[in-house]
Amino acid sequence: MTSSSKFPRMCCLLLGILSCVLLSLSPAQGAELRILDAVAAPGMTVDVPVLTTEVTGLLAADIEITFPGTILAFSSARLGALASGFLLETAATDQSVALALAGGQAVSGLGTLVVLSFEVRPDASPGVTAPIAFVSAALNEGAIPVSTTNGDLDVLGTPVGEGAALLLVAAALGCGIRRPTRRKEVSR
Repeated sequence: MTSSSKFPRMCCLLLGILSCVLLSLSPAQGAELRILDAVAAPGMTVDVPVLTTEVTGLLAADIEITFPGTILAFSSARLGALASGFLLETAATDQSVALALAGGQAVSGLGTLVVLSFEVRPDASPGVTAPIAFVSAALNEGAIPVSTTNGDLDVLGTPVGEGAALLLVAAALGCGIRRPTRRKEVSR
């Protein structure tokens, strides 16, 4: 092979290496954060998951969420399965909650990032909808582009005890709760 025939191969090799380097430097692929819709009766506590679509290399998340304080009261937040090894800090007011998540090792995947618990105020009117909305969201301090989808909590029924409220919510969701059946004892 002459040096002139090696030149095209060298160019192709260099272009391939350069392409790999540029691809590794390209911006991170974006993710979507979504607040799931929920239903509950006045006086109930309800969990509202915040999910993410496929995300790669997540180390931190800063999220602020707002809600109507006349209908909902923030109770607590806990880490979801995707961020199970992270640290979680919360700061809440009567109409918003700020969440800061940070992990020592990057995680990738999709799933539940955090679960918010709200109490539906006992005096909440049945039939109203409480919007639960993102004020802001940043993943890896803005290095991962993010879009958001807000959720709603629909207040059902009338104020009831927790057991009856669970049946009301299950019926609304079509969970098909069945009455327990008695076991027949077999005599020996």
